[in-house]
Amino acid sequence: MNICIVCDDVFPSHGGRGKSTERWALKLAERGHKVIIFSARNKKGIKRNHVGKVEIYRFSALKVPWTKGMLYIGFPYPPNVRTILKREKIDIVIINSQYYLGFLNMLYAKSLNIPVISAIHTQPENITKNLRGTTIIDKAIYQAIINISNSADRVIVPSKFAAKLAKEYELEKNPIVISNGIDIKKFNNRINPAQFKRKYKLKNENIILFVGRLMSEKNVASLLSTMPLVIKQLPNTKLVIVGDGPQKTELKKLAKELKIQKNSIFTGRIKEDLLRQAYAASDIFVLPSIVELQGIVLLEAMACGIPIMAAKTKTSAASELIKEGKNGLTFNPYNKKELAKKILKILTNKQLKDKMSKQSINKVKEHSIEKSIDKLESLCKRLTGKC
Repeated sequence: MNICIVCDDVFPSHGGRGKSTERWALKLAERGHKVIIFSARNKKGIKRNHVGKVEIYRFSALKVPWTKGMLYIGFPYPPNVRTILKREKIDIVIINSQYYLGFLNMLYAKSLNIPVISAIHTQPENITKNLRGTTIIDKAIYQAIINISNSADRVIVPSKFAAKLAKEYELEKNPIVISNGIDIKKFNNRINPAQFKRKYKLKNENIILFVGRLMSEKNVASLLSTMPLVIKQLPNTKLVIVGDGPQKTELKKLAKELKIQKNSIFTGRIKEDLLRQAYAASDIFVLPSIVELQGIVLLEAMACGIPIMAAKTKTSAASELIKEGKNGLTFNPYNKKELAKKILKILTNKQLKDKMSKQSINKVKEHSIEKSIDKLESLCKRLTGKC
């Protein structure tokens, strides 16, 4: 099949939507499909490039101002979209970004009788949480996502929570749940963390890990604020924060105010091979985010065999990945005493930690990226008739 995937942020990606798009595209290409991605042109101005066997068309874009250059939204000259869809003989379009670029692809795919899958990977709160008075904006973005999805032939979502949320916003179709998936050949408990430990001068400390964008919806400040309580009981503990974003300077300042700068490491963005080592070096992974449609970083941590902790909120699917007390623990993101107590519960009990590690590895198998691609590929074949 000739497959076009639409996503505004890929290579580099700055969140789960982009990361899942990249991994799905590469896996589909590995299986012999021709895959192109329609994306936004970032600040480097590249118009067209290849990653592996995947070809990326990058269109003119507008920068989302409060993300400090992390996110762009594509605004192409409309006829160009139709021209490329025809020239590449696209059999199916998968829309992962339901903004202007997604709207144009829906419009022209329908005019060319190309089936469309709308993959909902966006929660507006991920974009607007950093602004004030965002209720109207949230509703407008949700409406755009639902309008495009209601026009699609099929709708897919990464979690049960995402399916429920879409229905609450009047999605007319019954969405199909397909996990973002994780490549357990790349992320596993056999990774040697020596290079990562050497780079960041880590030895035998207790390592608490966070991976993600440094934006307010990720709630990293609450994790930092919890650290003095943890360090008081376990002084030989460090918090490693992997990622970049508008809040980085503010979070570093907070670490200094809390007098935990010696126990805090900000790595910035790191390459995937070093990221895998970061997981392998860690004792526990904590995701304090209040907004998640699934939580790819949790899947990565589970695959690497470490206990996971996630905030339990009404706007997050993250707790779906946790079997309480088995592979991890959930917590109230606004209660630092509770979070500290649960972190210490794992770090001070090797038997519990080892049990959770094994359970993480077992549970993540159901989220294998191969299983996710099997489901996606099967759906594409049914819609195109190319079985």
